[in-house]
Amino acid sequence: MKLLSCNVQGIGTPLTKDHLQYLCQLYNPDIVFLAETKAPLSRMDLFFKKSKFHDWFIIPSVGIAKGLAIAWHNIIDMKLVCLHNNIDMKLVSTKYNVCHFETSLGDEKIFITCVYRAIDTDEKIRQWNYISEMAQQVNKPWALIGDLNIILDPDEKQGENKASSSSKTIIIQTIDFIGLQDAGYEGAPFTWSNNRKGEVNICERIDRALTSFLWSQKFPDAKEPVISSYQFF
Repeated sequence: MKLLSCNVQGIGTPLTKDHLQYLCQLYNPDIVFLAETKAPLSRMDLFFKKSKFHDWFIIPSVGIAKGLAIAWHNIIDMKLVCLHNNIDMKLVSTKYNVCHFETSLGDEKIFITCVYRAIDTDEKIRQWNYISEMAQQVNKPWALIGDLNIILDPDEKQGENKASSSSKTIIIQTIDFIGLQDAGYEGAPFTWSNNRKGEVNICERIDRALTSFLWSQKFPDAKEPVISSYQFF
């Protein structure tokens, strides 16, 4: 199974659409998770129809902000397990930006959680408290993917204000507590940059996949082929 996760920073530009089509052709993912689409339901629906996916789930943007979307091919049997503050399947609250899916891989059920980072500190804590509560119900191989806006190691940041390893944040403690670990990666070491030059340039690895022990047992060779979004958008 191949999963593609990308913070598109708005789906409206031809450059973004073309690059997503290129990534889909290059990696042929079974499941695609797009964060920060900044697009209404109708635009995302049309995009996935043209991309020839079998089915998809869309959380439309709030005005011109936020927006999540997950699409998959017909070899995947996906079922939405829980979505926080689920009011209506076509218009839901995106307060915590967490979507949790159950799918089948062969004869085995697995869980996939797609997350888009919270910005505010209090909202981050609420988001990860929710994930922690959800983890108590997960008893199958589990992968959590997305733009998490989390640095797990000082080496994942380059530039000003070097990340400190003197103490773990509440979020990192939560990740350890629920038993998730970084899946590892191949390719670019950073996934975000402020795109400034010289000494003021900052690069970070904030997009990642976290996996459970059961997942690493089932898929011991699974890694992220990282392509830095800032190189393209």
